[in-house]
Amino acid sequence: MIGYFSGTGNSRWVAQRLGELIGDKVFSITSVDSPDISHFSVLVFPIYAWGAPKWVKKVLENAVLPKKIDVILTCGDDIGMTDFTLRRLLLHRNCILRSCHSIQMPNSYVALPGFDVDSYEVVQQKKTNAEIRIQIIAERLKKSQEIVDVVRGSIPRIKSYVLRPLFNKFLTGDKRFKVDESLCIHCNKCVKICPVQNIKMNAQNVPEWQHHCADCSACFHICPSHAINHNSFTKKKGQKEILLY
Repeated sequence: MIGYFSGTGNSRWVAQRLGELIGDKVFSITSVDSPDISHFSVLVFPIYAWGAPKWVKKVLENAVLPKKIDVILTCGDDIGMTDFTLRRLLLHRNCILRSCHSIQMPNSYVALPGFDVDSYEVVQQKKTNAEIRIQIIAERLKKSQEIVDVVRGSIPRIKSYVLRPLFNKFLTGDKRFKVDESLCIHCNKCVKICPVQNIKMNAQNVPEWQHHCADCSACFHICPSHAINHNSFTKKKGQKEILLY
């Protein structure tokens, strides 16, 4: 079976396409009540700040794992040293990382200067490339090939071992999310999209965050009135298409 964690839908889309190509069932790991994911042979999740999302890392540190697993990492550009840190984490849990692939998908990170969603042309090219890439990966999974095929990018060690810890310490969490109540249309979409049920509507029917955020920013991207912002940098940023299929 294929398990996935997804915020804005990139990893969900990849998992579903893989499921179609290799004839396997697909489940969100956020919907699994038991801390037992030993029945998953493939895991798909996004890269946040050149590493696994903190929510996914916590699952891998505490859940019952399979003896071997294939991992597909979705990213806007590159993954840094994630495959190395992931392999060490899994070995510590007596699980072998059999294969690791990265797939570039439409970018969703917008919370710092210089970061924004991709242009329409880039999004379409990434989707086209991703479809080709998924078919290659599917064939490798069918053959149980042991392979690492990832894009680490430039200065990967600095990104994963220096910038990532600073990023996680100072730039993650939901305390910076703000809602412009004059723009909020109380549609509840942010509540429904949150993969870890971190958002609830308060007595005024305005979203409030419950402080176990997965840092996916799906709430920002799905808001139809752009009422949600992570900080002052996101106010004029674009919104990524949420892949729901």
